Amino acid sequence: MADAAEERGNGRSAERAARNEVTFRRANEELDARRRELDVEGERFPLLCECEEEGCTELILVGPAEYREARSSRRQFLVVDGHDPASRVVRRHDGFVIVEKEGREAEIVEEMDS
Repeated sequence: MADAAEERGNGRSAERAARNEVTFRRANEELDARRRELDVEGERFPLLCECEEEGCTELILVGPAEYREARSSRRQFLVVDGHDPASRVVRRHDGFVIVEKEGREAEIVEEMDS
């Protein structure tokens, strides 16, 4: 039987899951850069759910402080509550959670996102 870090419950490998999550995070970093250019510091802004599902199109509303909190570690992601049950929940917010990758998936995320 495959290790949970190597193969997720949905049959997706840890590497594939990490690639999808990092892709969504990079898109959100671009959205955040545009938000800062428009100088809308105090408002919540829409971001993509950063879960591993490549077809996920759900949006979350995130405040600047919440966004900075999530970006304090490369192992952390912003996801709709329930979209990443295999990761440790760091903090719950209204409409989303910040999760942290652990084990092999965390290592893969750091390698891909360096």
